[in-house]
Amino acid sequence: MTRLSSATLVTLLLFGSLNPALAEEPCREAEVRAAVSAFGQAFLEADVPALGSVLTRNYVHINGRSGSVLNRDEWLRWVESRRAELDSGDLVVSTYRVEDVRVELSRDTAVVT
Repeated sequence: MTRLSSATLVTLLLFGSLNPALAEEPCREAEVRAAVSAFGQAFLEADVPALGSVLTRNYVHINGRSGSVLNRDEWLRWVESRRAELDSGDLVVSTYRVEDVRVELSRDTAVVT
């Protein structure tokens, strides 16, 4: 290891130990990613109570295919109708993935895209 890299490593370790928020970021990001995964599972299963419990009142859903815009209650009603289709067997979902998730942390807020 060169002197520059050693000094850089020591600086990063010291800064990380002095700034608890920086040290906690990997844990916070892991929590956010776990929540995104749980949201995806709830969507897959059309679990309206679980989805409703994590959506804010001002949630807006934009459909990637059609571009239609639904507010929280409209989207939850749509998910509920999907639940009926899943239960009846009219809709079968073999795969559902949430991909290319990006998490930005800022204090007590996370922005997920």
